[in-house]
Amino acid sequence: MAYRPSTAQGHFGLAIDGQEAGYLQSVGIPDISLEQIKTSVGSHIEQVKGLGNYKHGTFEATYSISEAKLLWDWCNSVLQKKVVEKSGEIRQSNQDYQVQRIIGFTGGHVTEVSFDKFSAAEGKKPWNMTVKWDAQEVRYEKGSGTLGAPQKKTMKKFISSNYRLDGFPAEMEWCVEFEPPKATVKIAKESYGLSRFPVYHYSALELSDIKATFSMRSRDAWLAYVQKVIRDGKHTQDEDFDCAIHFMDPSITTDLGQLAFKRCSLFKYSEPKLTANEDKVHNFVVEFQLESMSGEGFDK
Repeated sequence: MAYRPSTAQGHFGLAIDGQEAGYLQSVGIPDISLEQIKTSVGSHIEQVKGLGNYKHGTFEATYSISEAKLLWDWCNSVLQKKVVEKSGEIRQSNQDYQVQRIIGFTGGHVTEVSFDKFSAAEGKKPWNMTVKWDAQEVRYEKGSGTLGAPQKKTMKKFISSNYRLDGFPAEMEWCVEFEPPKATVKIAKESYGLSRFPVYHYSALELSDIKATFSMRSRDAWLAYVQKVIRDGKHTQDEDFDCAIHFMDPSITTDLGQLAFKRCSLFKYSEPKLTANEDKVHNFVVEFQLESMSGEGFDK
């Protein structure tokens, strides 16, 4: 049999704190480098160049929420403001799932959690999440052992088109698309003269806005609320509301979990540009700001 110095890249998994955390759809591997120091001096035409501090990039993984519970628990700890550091490794294997290479990390901090858009027209698109994390230390290592995280049987149930809204202030039935907010975490880095690696601290959590697109059949119901809040200016805290988007199974009868949003408020209403003889159905968009969010029910 011919010697194969490399392997196909399509088999990989994630371990967190020594436990198999499920299969990923894709993962971005951080680079490692030294900062370049360039100095111009009067006695030379060329620059004098040296090397400075060590630095590395960020991990980025896309996965189904049903396939990576430990990773979701880590992400959700940020949303619930119970943030924790994690250590782990990306394991790449050959076609027989024998681990060939490892990219390990310690002191991992989640820096961004984002969600696929829900769309009633996307009947064949699985619903995924993307998480980015930075680590205090990154290691490239030789692999050993077997890639053996069992896949869950619920993965096929999470489809982008199966959802329902709950708690919004106007008609919710005719929602065409729904874009959940993105969570971004700011990290403070503390460096010491006796260490090459900085220490990380969570410092702030920022949430982007909710954007929901509705069929024009809901226009009149929503315009009444838009008139009250935006046009008439009745946007006191009494108008803030809690709401959620529920994941439904393909029969739209079983609730698989939900993203819950707290203290939401409407701030924008818009309608699209009109174009003559265009083969599109016209909708309208409402946008909301929010103060907190969480994921619930996914571990059922």
